Amino acid sequence: MFSAMDAFALNKHNTAFNHDIVGTDESLSVYILVVATGTYAIKINDLDAIQTYHAQFPTKGKEKKEYKRLNRIYNSHYNPASGTTGDFDDYELDFANYIQSKGISLYKAENDLSGWKRLEFDADNPTEVKKTTCNEN
Repeated sequence: MFSAMDAFALNKHNTAFNHDIVGTDESLSVYILVVATGTYAIKINDLDAIQTYHAQFPTKGKEKKEYKRLNRIYNSHYNPASGTTGDFDDYELDFANYIQSKGISLYKAENDLSGWKRLEFDADNPTEVKKTTCNEN
C-alpha cells in the first residue's frame, strides 16, 4: 500500500510541476501502485490540506518518523508466530484512515481497469472502507 513518503512525494511533485502555471488543476498529479491485489492511485483533492499536512514535517528526519509511524500501523497486522500478514482490505482501511483530512484521495481500479472506485474511511463504519464508483461522485 502507499506510504507517508508517497503522500509527501505527491505534494512535492505537484509543487515542482505546477508551481508557476496559472489555472493548473492540482488533482492531475497522480501516483499509481500496481500490486497482486489490484491497481491503486492517489491524487490531491485539497491542495491547502496536503500542503498543511506536509508542512508539519519540514525535515527529512521528521518525514522518516512519519513514515515509520504509518508502517507501525501496517505492521500491526503481522503475526510473527504464524508469519501471516493482514489482507489488502486491512491496508486499504489503514491508509484511508491515515489520509482522511490530509487532502489526498485513494482509488482502486476495477480488475479489468474499466473503472475506478474512491476508497474512503467512514467514521460511521470504521471497520470497512467506503467505496464510491467514480462516475457516481
